[in-house]
Amino acid sequence: MDTSTFDRKVHERNKAQGRKNFVAGMAYEFVVLKREKKKALFAIRSAGSHSLIDIVAVRTDETRLISVKKNGTWLNKELDDLRKLKENITGNHIIYLAYKDKASKRDKIERL
Repeated sequence: MDTSTFDRKVHERNKAQGRKNFVAGMAYEFVVLKREKKKALFAIRSAGSHSLIDIVAVRTDETRLISVKKNGTWLNKELDDLRKLKENITGNHIIYLAYKDKASKRDKIERL
């Protein structure tokens, strides 16, 4: 097998895995969205989100800005940007991180 064939196969395998990760992450966003809709007046998911916030849930006492990562791993830049956003927002807008805890396999949502 020449290297171009090998590289193409590796690329296709990585592309397929990336798609699986994308779909799993999106599915987890819907899990979080469903939970928030039960507790909020209004909740919406940012489809095709390339932003820091994946879900916005409006409650009577607060607005939740939720960043979702199924694996619970945010890049340092993402966390820095979320912290900057936290510093610049006013009122009862609170940033939360939603993820599935690896040890307990339970869904977690915590304030940043």
